[in-house]
Amino acid sequence: MKDFKCILTEIKQGNKNAFMELLEQFRPLIVKYSNLLYKDDFEDMKSEFTTTLWQAVCNIKKYDINKQIVRYFSNALRMRFLELYRESRSYNDHCLLAGDYDFYQNVADPVSQNDHLITQLDINKYINSLSENMKLIAHYIINLQYSDSEIAKHLQMSRQYINRIRRKIRDDYCKRFNYGY
Repeated sequence: MKDFKCILTEIKQGNKNAFMELLEQFRPLIVKYSNLLYKDDFEDMKSEFTTTLWQAVCNIKKYDINKQIVRYFSNALRMRFLELYRESRSYNDHCLLAGDYDFYQNVADPVSQNDHLITQLDINKYINSLSENMKLIAHYIINLQYSDSEIAKHLQMSRQYINRIRRKIRDDYCKRFNYGY
């Protein structure tokens, strides 16, 4: 195994096999980060991290000590992982309302007019039984269909708190009206 300084020198001189050698050294870290992003395709994430490693190789200026080189590439991969994780988390927060449980979507789009009236009465009855703070959040969730982040920003509360209230509202409503989701 060559040291990283020699590998980088060969890559900068145009040796394509040297990058493959570097990639092999960082494969365990790339696989780890690709597995942690479980909502996305594993192969796509591996190629994303490979591209990140290539960009880090192109951007590195000083590479005298192996420890610094490893830290530089590890940090580049970790920062890209955090960026992808935040994007995935934001997307999932936004999709939770409409996609994952279909609960609020079914409430907002009932099939028949009678079902709509009954559902709306149940919702209003339930919302009126909540505390003032939860009524406001329920209004944003059910009627305005805002995401957790949007509600948190608008009401100046934490996203985690809004998410906790969203889950509580959904679970309580389902228990009270025997609505399966």
